Amino acid sequence: MKTPLPYLKKASGNQLLRSCWFHLSAILFLHLSFTTLTIAQYKAWDKTYGGDSDDNLKVVQQTRDGGYILGGTSDSEISGYKTGATLDYGNFYRDDYWVVKLDEKKSQTITFNSIPDKTLGDAPFALIAKATSGLPITFKVISGPATVKDKIITLTGAGTVIIQASVAGNASYLSANTTQNFEVIVPSTVVWDKTFGGHHPDQLTAMITTPDGGYLLGGSSRSSISGDKTESNRGTPNEFGDFSLDYWVVKTDKAGKKLWDKSFGGNHDDQLTTLIATSDGGYLLGGHSDSDKSGDKDAVLKGATDYWVIKIDGNGNKLWDKVYGGSDADNLTTIFSTEDGGYLLGGTSVSGKSGDKSQESKGDMDYWVLKIDAAGGKVWDKTYGGNKADNLAAIVNTTGGGYLLGGSSASGISGDKSQAARAFVDYWVIEIDVNGSKVWDKTFGGTKDFYFDDFCFDEEEECIEYYGASELSALVATPDGSFLLGGSSNAGKGAEKSEWSVSYGVPGEKATFFSDYWVVKIDNKGNKVWDNTYGGIYTYYSEDAEDNYFGSSRLTSIVATSNGNYLLAGTSDSDKGEDKSENNLQNEADSYYLDDYWVVQIDGNGNKQWDKTIGGFEGDYLSIALYNTEGNYVLAGTSDSGIGGNKSELSRNNSYSNIQDYWVVNVKVDEDPVASNWDMRYGGIGNDNFTSVIKTTDGGYLSGGYTNSGVSGDKSQGNQGKNDYWIVKSNKNGKKVWEKRFGSTQDDYLNRVIQTQDGGYLLAGSSLSGKSGDKSEASRGDRDYWLVKVDATGNKQWDKTLGGSGQDELEKVIQLASGEYVLGGTTT
Repeated sequence: MKTPLPYLKKASGNQLLRSCWFHLSAILFLHLSFTTLTIAQYKAWDKTYGGDSDDNLKVVQQTRDGGYILGGTSDSEISGYKTGATLDYGNFYRDDYWVVKLDEKKSQTITFNSIPDKTLGDAPFALIAKATSGLPITFKVISGPATVKDKIITLTGAGTVIIQASVAGNASYLSANTTQNFEVIVPSTVVWDKTFGGHHPDQLTAMITTPDGGYLLGGSSRSSISGDKTESNRGTPNEFGDFSLDYWVVKTDKAGKKLWDKSFGGNHDDQLTTLIATSDGGYLLGGHSDSDKSGDKDAVLKGATDYWVIKIDGNGNKLWDKVYGGSDADNLTTIFSTEDGGYLLGGTSVSGKSGDKSQESKGDMDYWVLKIDAAGGKVWDKTYGGNKADNLAAIVNTTGGGYLLGGSSASGISGDKSQAARAFVDYWVIEIDVNGSKVWDKTFGGTKDFYFDDFCFDEEEECIEYYGASELSALVATPDGSFLLGGSSNAGKGAEKSEWSVSYGVPGEKATFFSDYWVVKIDNKGNKVWDNTYGGIYTYYSEDAEDNYFGSSRLTSIVATSNGNYLLAGTSDSDKGEDKSENNLQNEADSYYLDDYWVVQIDGNGNKQWDKTIGGFEGDYLSIALYNTEGNYVLAGTSDSGIGGNKSELSRNNSYSNIQDYWVVNVKVDEDPVASNWDMRYGGIGNDNFTSVIKTTDGGYLSGGYTNSGVSGDKSQGNQGKNDYWIVKSNKNGKKVWEKRFGSTQDDYLNRVIQTQDGGYLLAGSSLSGKSGDKSEASRGDRDYWLVKVDATGNKQWDKTLGGSGQDELEKVIQLASGEYVLGGTTT
């Protein structure tokens, strides 16, 4: 009987490791080569065999078949490699003989060639791998948008692809496998990019589309007349020549060409944060101001800062301005139009009951919403908050006619906040009715924690790093009446947050405080539907014995697209990895990353479809994204970069410090690029005869012929007679978009299709049918010319029958510049 181990109580980590090692029997084989002067040794393989308790190896022998037999004692039950139960049940400590027979199989390895990143639309390509055994390799897709047949891989979408190469074992070799991964990137083109600025810092914060298809850009500027800025700064420069901030708006056409610019300001700082188009063709500019009555500001300052709203016409001329505020700081962040022609002004207030503020503050900082009419007259105001700081960021309509307010809160249960804080800062949304009365509120967040900075040598409390903030910056309504909440979070997994931050490092390392995009979908009652986190990975570089860390992604805008997807837009200095498929732009001489625009497209369930990094060689900070009428994305923000990367123009700044300009980028993303090779089959269960195909102006194809198939396969309409005209519209990759059938009671044979000047199509062939079905005119003879005109989506507009008493076969048709048609064929 063995002596009981002295540490059957809870052991330390090192003790447990020692115990586990003692419980296992291990064999190690070395190949030995001897010469007179040298001894060379290398490990061929090693194996561990054991169960869940003590297993002690006593003897090893090689067997005649080249294998091995191991003998020893064991008190393990059935577990691990042990297939038989212990035979001694009478004692707590027991040993049985345990014999293990091993085959002699050699190990093998696979050399799998790395796969460079690909662009969607690239041709299929061959995978290359080789096993040391020389045995054949098989491949399979573990995950990602690709298929593999034999060794040829075909790309089917964008994202990360993981491929496994495997080799089966045999009598001599063990099996083996390994993997490679690569990114499939959506092709994109920067259609144009434009830089706007003066000789001092200019920061873009807002952009909207204008009725003429152009854009109105808005932000704040310290520049006077210089560069693209045609009006002087309204403030007085300080001793260093720096001006205060003014509102600065720039009007462009749809190609980004500047049409005009306007400056608005008082004698101190005026910061524009939001723009909105008005129903009369003008615009409202909104932000906050600490200027007194001066310059373009017609009202006196009411507190430390006030909401300041300016109405301009379609040419940028000021019509009126209004100031709203209490006795302290009030900062406007968003303007939202209401159905009665008025507006909601939303922001944050520190003021108590004073001035335009009719309610006392609820805590350190509150949401403050004002309803104004079309002329700027105040209708009502409401304050919402808890006992700490609450910051309002966005407002959207609800299906019930009210509004959803979204922002961030550090408050617990108090005031208008009905749910406890999750971390240091959480998302906080409030539904209000048309009169501003609260309907419900909801809190969404993760968990909080802290760690000590090992390289900090200050007082202990100065060396604590905290994380656990989720800051909402965007709201968007979804077609099903729900909402997407978007922002940035470095909170841990827990509460409403289902994932750790993607760039989350090992606990105790600096990666823990990096932020990622965090999107939460809620229903119309505020119940969470799903949440997802999107980000890259953190990195660092050392300079002057100091580590500099990068890895944050900060979402600022969400755009709903026409096909039910959503674009998440913001700024990131994360490295390539996880959800980020591209590195940031940088000079080759730099060993670190600065911020770039980063956009991620997701579907309606939050699944990532693709991502893009856009930037110059310095910091580029995205504020807003739009989806334009051409189906492109227009990204706007502030740039420190000169020419380089995606930036084609020099900075307008000549101060050589704090270089900041407006930067707007029009990006075309091709989610369905032309495949290098493809073939498509279209048909039903009958006979389908192909006679004509043309390339269409949208880059796709129209195929034509005749068919006797019923509803089946690709055919969605039943036959009218024996054979009918059949056309199939496909995209540039041959994927069917729509198909149409046209016919009558007898045989109708389509011979030719052309695209017409109006974007529709003319179908030309011959018909044996009389007036019936799609044929509006009687037969002229045995067989007639039959023309069918359809619009761009295949809907019939008219048809014509032409012929004599015999057989007439229409074979050719063209359209003249006059719009008329010339028909050619044969007749009897």
